[in-house]
Amino acid sequence: AMPSLELSGVKFTKQGEEEFVSGTIKQKYAPDDLVTSVPVYAQAAERLEYLGRVFAVGGETRFRLRVRGVARKIVLDPHHTVLTRP
Repeated sequence: AMPSLELSGVKFTKQGEEEFVSGTIKQKYAPDDLVTSVPVYAQAAERLEYLGRVFAVGGETRFRLRVRGVARKIVLDPHHTVLTRP
């Protein structure tokens, strides 16, 4: 299967001195048992910072990752390492 990946409900929060980002990765055109390892990056100005991988299972998967630095946007797989539909 070749899903289309989307982000929804992205929210930045602080917990003490640490900052986190949470949200939902949606896999469209995917069977319920499809597991995709999705690299997640934070974009700050012109720089991308790798945050980690989220194993997206089925249609929707919630995630929470620690953010270092000043992030303005979250980007899924910016280097196109996962086979997906545009």
